[in-house]
Amino acid sequence: MFTGPAYDINQCRIYCRVASNTTGGNGAIVAYDGENGNGNILWSWHLWVTDYAPEHTGNVQVLSPVNKRKLRFIYGNSDVLPVMDRNLGAMVGYVDMAPTSYRDMSKANGLHYQWGRKDPFPSSYTEKEIEMIDNKNSSTPPEGMQNRYGADGIAYVVNDGKMDLTNLRGVCQNPTVFYAKRGQIAGGITTGIGPEWTTEMGSAVWGDTKTVWDPCPAGWRVASRTDMGAIVRSGKNVSNDATKSKDGGYLVYYEASGSGHTSYFRFTGYGRYFNTFVNIGNLCTVWSCTGENTTKGYSAARLFMEGNYDAISMYKSDAHTIRCIQERE
Repeated sequence: MFTGPAYDINQCRIYCRVASNTTGGNGAIVAYDGENGNGNILWSWHLWVTDYAPEHTGNVQVLSPVNKRKLRFIYGNSDVLPVMDRNLGAMVGYVDMAPTSYRDMSKANGLHYQWGRKDPFPSSYTEKEIEMIDNKNSSTPPEGMQNRYGADGIAYVVNDGKMDLTNLRGVCQNPTVFYAKRGQIAGGITTGIGPEWTTEMGSAVWGDTKTVWDPCPAGWRVASRTDMGAIVRSGKNVSNDATKSKDGGYLVYYEASGSGHTSYFRFTGYGRYFNTFVNIGNLCTVWSCTGENTTKGYSAARLFMEGNYDAISMYKSDAHTIRCIQERE
């Protein structure tokens, strides 16, 4: 193992082996400034273990095979590049069909991200509609949430949250901590409400040109509001309005109004404040890379089960799902 200073890019590679019986999922590895996992964390990487491997070039829609599938959201935007058929971190994506069990629905959740941040956070995992989980940071696994485990696969990793912000270096040293600025909500209750998650919000950005903070795989970036415009172009443009509750999400037409193929968007809910997760089974929100200002970013879509269907600006400290789009043709 090379432990001295690096003078060449070939000395800056990290190798990670996944167990042979792994069927898919998500993990993270980190680099420390000390030996044997000691010292401060310098950087972290999300590992998306999946057989899903769409080509990151070529401006064509691919529907088969499933592990190569990518979609062109062309309704109102014929120039758009292909988008992944699933959320970042999801184990599966669905086209023209909805999953039939809550386990399969949850496989489509993927992970959640604060706007402009590279570090993923767990999604929901339940067959229930839950308005709010207010013990997300519990020392034991909270009902309704996906769980994280340590390197041994046994030790539960707490969904830690902090109200006292730090700079980007401090955030990178704590990739599993959900930061949201201290503030007061109704009733004078003090909690981490955001909208900031770092003291350097102006430096942590996503965009049409990929940045170091973009969590998408190589060749892909977070889709913009324009890239995802087909999803909310004409209101509720879905094929399963009558069965949306049973399906746990919407099948949204993305090629035209009321026709063509559909893509499944799961009602995951989202991470709000530093210690809560809300609207599980009732709301799907997808971030775009389009920022409004230093404290708010635009969602690409906000799809409520009861009918509200739009794309609005939201606190950057909120954690939503992501769809990745090709960087180039």
